[in-house]
Amino acid sequence: MNRCSIWLNCRMGMKCMRENNVLRPNDVGVKFYQIIQLTIVLLQFSCHTSSNKNEDIRLNPVADKEYHFTVEMSEHNSHHQKTNVSRSDFKLSFIPVSDSLYDFAFQFISVDTSILRYLDEQDSLRRKNSADRKNGHRKKYSQAFEEAKNAVFSGRIHANGVILSIKGFDEMRRRIGTLFNMDSRDVHSMLRGAAGDELVEQLLNMLLLVIPGKKVKPKDSWVKNETINTRAPVKNSHLITYRSLTADTAVLDVETIVSAKTGAEGSVYKLGKGTGVWKVDPHSGLPYEWNSRQLTEYRTNYDTINFELTIKGSAIQ
Repeated sequence: MNRCSIWLNCRMGMKCMRENNVLRPNDVGVKFYQIIQLTIVLLQFSCHTSSNKNEDIRLNPVADKEYHFTVEMSEHNSHHQKTNVSRSDFKLSFIPVSDSLYDFAFQFISVDTSILRYLDEQDSLRRKNSADRKNGHRKKYSQAFEEAKNAVFSGRIHANGVILSIKGFDEMRRRIGTLFNMDSRDVHSMLRGAAGDELVEQLLNMLLLVIPGKKVKPKDSWVKNETINTRAPVKNSHLITYRSLTADTAVLDVETIVSAKTGAEGSVYKLGKGTGVWKVDPHSGLPYEWNSRQLTEYRTNYDTINFELTIKGSAIQ
């Protein structure tokens, strides 16, 4: 007999006791009545919770609501002691197009500017450039990164977590080039890694990673493949396990195999694995906290470099 049938039997038993005047206004009867009422309430809650456990995890955001997120990525390799840290803060909103399609608007709140240090170093190596010219370059670089926060990326996402389209960087590149009299090719090389379509896609995929695209329940597992194009294409194959579900949190474990080839039929030059945990709001399908760690080997003709990548993300209240 399951908990829901016990609850029904309790309700029927209470009705019979009332009809037969079994419950009398004495201390024992009152206490017994209170215990039965409490049991019924608890079983009602238990039945409601167990029914939730069969609900699907799918994208279901509140229309026009702005969701704010922050993501920090830390990368270290065996050839350099320094750890490279980048951070992106962004906001995201959705407009439903149909039961299964959403248009989205994505905008950076802050843009990682660590590349500016590299550009400063490059300028210092160009001895033919005067100090005034270098200062002029630095000012334009800073203005370009600040202006990148005004760009709005748009596109379409399926409720199963697949990104169907994305655009925004080309328009941003042209606008910044015109505003600051910069060659659009320079703007492209400077901003692509910090605020390009590929990075936006990578950040969105973090949010959509654990959406299965089918009905699932706790203890189920499924595979989801992803290609990251921020540098050379890298394939991530994720095994996702639905660990648990409560009223406000779905917890999912992620195991990842990382691989990259020199070409479609080429040799593997990057290989590794990773683990992570996603905590998701089951109502919206969006995570409010996630973290992952990947260990990979990068192989060249002369050496092997070990990389460690840590990602921490969270919703901003």
